[in-house]
Amino acid sequence: MKKIISSIIVAATLFSAITGCSTAPEVKVDTASVTASGNLSVYADWLESRLSADGRLTEDTEIILGNGDKAAEYGISVDTLSDEGFIIRRTADSATLIFAKTDDGVDRGARYYANYCSDKGELNVVKGEGYRIGKITIAGADLSEYVIVCPADADECQKFAADELQRFLGDACGIYPEIVTESDGYAITLVRDVTGETYGDEAFNIKSHELGITITGGRYRGCMYGVYEFLEKYIGYRFYYEDLDTDGTGKDVGAASAYLYEAESIVIGTDVDYSVFPSIHARDTHGDGTSSVALKFNGMRQGGSKYGGYGVIPKACHGYRQWISDAELHDMGYYVGYEYGIQPCFTDEYLKELLIERILTSCRSIASRGGAPGAIDIAQHDLGNFCMCEGCIAVYSKHGGYSGATVSLANMVAEALVNDGFTDVPVSILAYYGTDKAPKNIEIHKNVYVSYCFYITLPSEGYFVCGNHSIRGDECSTNKFFADRYNEWAALTDNLYVWYYPFQAYHLAYSSPYTFNIYHDIKYLAECGTYGIFFHADGSGSAYSTVLINFYMGQRMMWNADITEEEYHEMLKEFLYLAYGDGYMSVYEYIRLIEEAADNKGCFCGFQNSTPEKLDFNFLKKNMDYIMELRENAIRYARNSLQEELCNKLFKSALYYRLVVSHNDMWKKGDEASRAEYKAMVDDFLTNHRDLPLSEDGLDFTTYTPTVDTVDYDDNPLAWIRDDRSKWDGSDYEF
Repeated sequence: MKKIISSIIVAATLFSAITGCSTAPEVKVDTASVTASGNLSVYADWLESRLSADGRLTEDTEIILGNGDKAAEYGISVDTLSDEGFIIRRTADSATLIFAKTDDGVDRGARYYANYCSDKGELNVVKGEGYRIGKITIAGADLSEYVIVCPADADECQKFAADELQRFLGDACGIYPEIVTESDGYAITLVRDVTGETYGDEAFNIKSHELGITITGGRYRGCMYGVYEFLEKYIGYRFYYEDLDTDGTGKDVGAASAYLYEAESIVIGTDVDYSVFPSIHARDTHGDGTSSVALKFNGMRQGGSKYGGYGVIPKACHGYRQWISDAELHDMGYYVGYEYGIQPCFTDEYLKELLIERILTSCRSIASRGGAPGAIDIAQHDLGNFCMCEGCIAVYSKHGGYSGATVSLANMVAEALVNDGFTDVPVSILAYYGTDKAPKNIEIHKNVYVSYCFYITLPSEGYFVCGNHSIRGDECSTNKFFADRYNEWAALTDNLYVWYYPFQAYHLAYSSPYTFNIYHDIKYLAECGTYGIFFHADGSGSAYSTVLINFYMGQRMMWNADITEEEYHEMLKEFLYLAYGDGYMSVYEYIRLIEEAADNKGCFCGFQNSTPEKLDFNFLKKNMDYIMELRENAIRYARNSLQEELCNKLFKSALYYRLVVSHNDMWKKGDEASRAEYKAMVDDFLTNHRDLPLSEDGLDFTTYTPTVDTVDYDDNPLAWIRDDRSKWDGSDYEF
């Protein structure tokens, strides 16, 4: 039984909570002075449940959790603790006390006690007290002698960089250098390469000297990225995604939590001279709430980075219809567009003139207001059927395919813009679903940017990319087909954007693993000189799989692909530690096992093939006991509630796969006891985990998953997966 101490309990009772012996096992929580949000009794419930399950909750157990003013009543001050800090105290004859300044600190303290503290004897554990860095010395001088120089003419990114540098240095060691516009003493100086001649838009150099450090950055984001790199490489910070709601999306898009490794002292000499140029210039993602300026995200999507986007040319995305709508085309007698399943005519003289007129009018209007026109997206509709009029057929024949028409139109628009005085306005098109084949006998205008999609071609030519092998094309013929086509585009232009499509769709539940492939894919694209990548990963409902992991690793690789595969995996493990907790190696091992289960199946499409076609369930069955141990260990060693929630979400797929591989032995061939156990597992899954996306139908992922009152236990749970998009015949496999 758990007792809650409130403000009406007399002082004698409070005293006995420290020195007396209880007559029943209990974990007490003081809620009288909770000033943070939430309810500390949640953590008492958790701790009581854990200790009980471990056989550690005895009649002698007495543990008190609290924060705020009540901690002082027990002679404990939490004022000097960080938000994550906690204190665990126990003398030989007292109750165990777990106190913190915040709810999160109490949460972490309870979990630390459960995992790492004994039930008997004295305890005096203090975590998060004081600053994590004892002292920072640069060029022989203490940080207290330093200022941060940010010039008076700094732009918003440079000013933001100075603020971030001040904040994180101060949080590390307690010294917040003053931000000034000039100095002749010790300083960390931010210099902007205004012309971009040396460091472009966002590259940087970190150089130490006798009077401190100078961070010289490219004209837009260089100083900002240089500051984050300095904090990570030389101070010990790591920026990652933890500031999340429990659905796996960000509370503050663009923000990233920071972890700082502890050190007694940081000493930076006068020999630092470190430069970084991005591997991929334009780095965008499809991850809502998972992108951060601290990880050098510069995507321009709505709700993205607050300080990203300047000088970045965005991807193309079916932009033709924003200039001439389907409705207008219909009114003019052109029976094309989505209603009719066919692309507009790209060679029709009237439509070309109308398109150019509208584009020029828009650019002139923007310029008249003192603005600068952005990229002009005239990319094709999301259709695989093309106009077959005489003019279009002639262009297809001349240039070897449908892309001849889209490139010809883009060249014409780009030249019209130049002739009208808009000499640098880019024009964007897609190489996608029929236009993925590069044109022949044509030069691509220097202002035309092509977004190539590693995804889909026409059914007659191969259709979908393989979701299990690297897009480099050295592991399977399917992806070699797509890579060869991409290389043909690369021979024609340096202005290549890539829609990176390794994700799972329609059939979900973490059935298309590619975390390990990200390294090979992004490295290949960087070697090809790719201008930009739109990292379109995991599909809808992805918070339940590896979305946080894959977007993090993708952004790290897009910024710097010049690392070894071993370094990539060490980076991956570090992120898992930061985001998932002390059981991070169990998370890593689960990822590895799912990757192996997929590799056993060979080639498959992450979009269209269903789960049985993408994972080796006999392999999963053989390893299922081990996988359940990994799940238990990952959850057990989460350092707080959010990490436990993320572990639970990742391993929901394992609970589903356990039902799949156990069905034959436990239900079809099982005795009464095993059938009852299997039924209990199914009921638990459908009661507590039915929100795991198994099949995609718009935004509803549970349409095909039964409820407890409708489930047919004779069906293998694979039958819950929608199969009308797949070659799979819905058979009830026996494993």
